[in-house]
Formats: sequence, C-alpha cells, structure tokens
Amino acid sequence: VPHQQRHPPHTKWVVAAAAMAMNCIQAGTFFMTLTTLLPVMAADLGLSVGQTMLPLAAGKLAYVALLVPGGVLVDAAGPRAGVHGGIAGLVAVSAVHAVAARGLWATGVAHVALATFSFVSGVPVYSLFIAGWFGRGGGIGLAMGFVLAGYSLVGTAVPALIGPVAGRWGWRAAMGVVSAVLSCVGLPLTYVFLLDKEEEEEEEMVWGGDAERGGMPSPVAPAF
Repeated sequence: VPHQQRHPPHTKWVVAAAAMAMNCIQAGTFFMTLTTLLPVMAADLGLSVGQTMLPLAAGKLAYVALLVPGGVLVDAAGPRAGVHGGIAGLVAVSAVHAVAARGLWATGVAHVALATFSFVSGVPVYSLFIAGWFGRGGGIGLAMGFVLAGYSLVGTAVPALIGPVAGRWGWRAAMGVVSAVLSCVGLPLTYVFLLDKEEEEEEEMVWGGDAERGGMPSPVAPAF
C-alpha cells in the first residue's frame, strides 16, 4: 500500500495565504496601529506631535536591533513557535497598552515591547514557511508575492478598521480592537493553517510511515 501523505498538494498555497494574512495582521499591529492613532493619542495624553514620534522611533530602533538575535532564536525554536509566541505577546502588549498607557514613557515602553514580539513574527519568519513549502518546486516567487501583498495591504486595512473606532470611542477602544483581532483571528489562523513543512515531515515519519520504515498509520490520512 503506497504511503499516504498527510496533506494534499494545495496545502502549500493555504500556508502562503495564511502567511499573507498573518503578515498583514502583525505588520498592521506594529507598523500602522500607533501611526494611525497618533493624533488621537497625542490629544488624549497631552503630548505634542514631536513627543508622540519618540515612541515610534524607539520601537523601530528596537525592531531593527532585535532582527539578528531574533533570527537566531527562530532558527533554534522553529518559525511556528516564533509566530505563536510573537502573536501571543502582541495580544498581551496591545491589551495592556489600551488599558494602562498614561503618558510618553508608558507609550514608549509599549512600543518597544511590541517590537520585541514583532521581530519573531514578521516577514523574515514567514519567508521560512514559504521556503519550506515551495523550495523544492515552483511557485516560490508567487508565494512570496502573497506574503508581501499582506504587508502592502496594511496601509489600507488598518486605518479603515481602527480609524472609525478611534474617532467614535477613542484610541484605547481601537487598540482593544487590534488585540481582539490578534487573539480571535491571528492565533487560530496561525495554529490551524500556518504549518511548518519540516515539522510536518517529521510527524509523517512517525505517523505516516509505511511498514518498511516501521511507521504508524496517520490518524488524519485517508483510509484508502
């Protein structure tokens, strides 16, 4: 009986679409949320426009500084663990920021914290998913186009989502919406659809191997 693969051929495109969506959500949280909410936050916290730019600058510098050690961490833990941990951290930081931020320093600390969790859940990590699923065949250029399209979509999607909320209920409510999207959409999307090819192949060796390899029948493989 031929060995049955755990995932159909279109799985890699599902992973690419999930990476696009997650790139949009993650980049929207770190790169666009604070920028979109800047005018409302400045008025509410009594800050000048110049002062409100300082947390943005601190967060971006932290993000750049953490990219290299973040790559080492993702190599050690795997891209799937990186995205899970990063998105969970973004959920927590954005929720606390919405409730507790009261001034310039708190906003700066929050943005640096967002950078800390974003560097393990950004474009470099999604590139690893794409390389794993598409590196042995065609379509890697198109798949990376999907991922980068998610980043480009941020500039339209985030202001359209949180701008009206901030205008009506304030920036804290808008930040709460971001946290809700991360937890209710981002985390499930990552867990269900953003699969790591290397992890999947290791599981196939255990659960889907044929009799010669001593493997066990896969509990999710078709029974035919």
